[in-house]
Amino acid sequence: MRLAHLSVAVTLMFAASGGIVYHSHGTIQEPASSSNDIEHFKYGSIGAEVNGYPYVIWKILPNLFPERVPRGWETFGFSYEAERSLPVGISVRQYGVARVGFNCATCHTSTINGNPDIILGAPANKLDLEGYLRFIIETSTDPRFTSENIFEEISKTGEPFGFFDRMVYRFYIIPKLIKTLQRAAIDNRWRDSRPQHSPGRTDALNPWRQHFGMNPETDNLVGTVDLPSLWNQELRRHSWLHWDGNNRSLDERNLSAALAGGATEQSLDHAAIERVARWSLEAPAPQYPFFIDLAKAASGEKIYNDQGCPSCHEPTGAFYGDITRNGNWGQVLFSAYR
Repeated sequence: MRLAHLSVAVTLMFAASGGIVYHSHGTIQEPASSSNDIEHFKYGSIGAEVNGYPYVIWKILPNLFPERVPRGWETFGFSYEAERSLPVGISVRQYGVARVGFNCATCHTSTINGNPDIILGAPANKLDLEGYLRFIIETSTDPRFTSENIFEEISKTGEPFGFFDRMVYRFYIIPKLIKTLQRAAIDNRWRDSRPQHSPGRTDALNPWRQHFGMNPETDNLVGTVDLPSLWNQELRRHSWLHWDGNNRSLDERNLSAALAGGATEQSLDHAAIERVARWSLEAPAPQYPFFIDLAKAASGEKIYNDQGCPSCHEPTGAFYGDITRNGNWGQVLFSAYR
C-alpha cells in the first residue's frame, strides 16, 4: 500500500512539474502593452519574437563575451533609456519561452552625439545590424557557450531560474538554439562575398533571395541600402516605396518590413503594426539641433530652388514620390521622401 501511495505521489509530482514546465516553456502569451503610442512604438511587439533569441540567454550573452561587446548591446548601436532593461527597438514575447524580437523602432530611432534623447522615427544610423547578427551566430560555436557558463551568468542576475528551467534549457532549448544558429550560419554565407554593410545600412534584397531559394551565395549581387526615416508618412501615402520603387502601398511596406524583422505570416501582429502605422502618419520630423548660419542657409536655398530640386523633394513638386532615372548611368534614383 505504501508503495502504491508513493507511486501515486511521484506520478502526481511529475504531472504537476510537467504542468509547470508547459506553462512556463510551452505556451504563447500576449505581450505587455502600453496605452501610450510612443511607448508602444519603442517597446511593443509586432510578432517578430517567434524567431527570436531566448530572452534569458540574450540578456547575459554580452557577459559571456565581454571582449567582443565591451559596451554590451550598445556596442552595435542600440540605445537605452534611463531605468529600462531593454534597448529601444527590442521587445519580449513568450513563444514557448520568452524571446526577444525587433520592432519598428529597431531601424527607425537614433540619437545625436552628445545628446542621449531618442529621436523617434529617425534612421538608425548607428545600428550595426550585420555586426549584431554575426555576433549572435558566431558565439554559438564558441567553447564558452555552454549550459554551465550560461547558468552561472543567469544566476548572477538574480533572475528566477529553478531546477526545471535548467533541465528544459540544458536538454532542449540550448541544443535547439545551437542547431538553429548553425542553420542561420549556412543561410547567411552569402554575406561573406559582399562588402560589410556598416552602421545604418542593411541588405534589402539578399535575405529574401535566400528565403525563396535563389542561392545568393552563388553570386555577388549587392542590395545594401540606407535605413529610412519613419516620420511624416501621410506625405508618402501615394509615393512609390521601397528602394526599388516596387509598390505604393504603405500597408504592404509596413507588413514586409515586419516580415524582414523576423515575423512570419502567422505571427504578424496586425493590430500592433497598424497602431504604429497610424502614429507614423503624423509623426513629426525633429527640429535641426545645431546652429544654423542663416546667410549660408539662404545661399543654399537659392541653389536648391535654381537647380529644380523642389520638383522631386517637395510634396508639391511634379515628380515628388516618383521614380526617375539618371541618363548617364541608368541608375534608378528616388525622391528624398521614399
